[in-house]
Amino acid sequence: MKKKLLWQIVRFLIAGGTGALLYLIVLLVLTEVIHFWYLGSVIIARIINSVINFIIQKYWAFSNRKDSRIKQQVWPYVKISVLLLIINVLGMYLLVDIAGVHYLIAQVLLVPPQSVLSFILTRWVFRRKQTI
Repeated sequence: MKKKLLWQIVRFLIAGGTGALLYLIVLLVLTEVIHFWYLGSVIIARIINSVINFIIQKYWAFSNRKDSRIKQQVWPYVKISVLLLIINVLGMYLLVDIAGVHYLIAQVLLVPPQSVLSFILTRWVFRRKQTI
């Protein structure tokens, strides 16, 4: 494995882990403290997470500091975030409402496969020269 790719994976995992922790805290606070519906909490937490992750992934994990390309990168990233949000909400609904899994456990189970997909697609966004 190339050193650059390995370093990107490590930085992505650190940034993503930080983002995931923030996401879980927002999800927990909205659901348990404010008593918001868990799927509504998922959506709000995911939006916050996506904004923060865009900045961290662009500038740190993938070392893409060209601000001139930010407009070309935002929309593909938003599309990826919406796709991951749909996958997450559907997965949460299936695990929580259909299978009876606690919403926090369900979310923890859904993080690894979404992280792999997110890494592949996000890496692609920040190295592409054209939008999708």
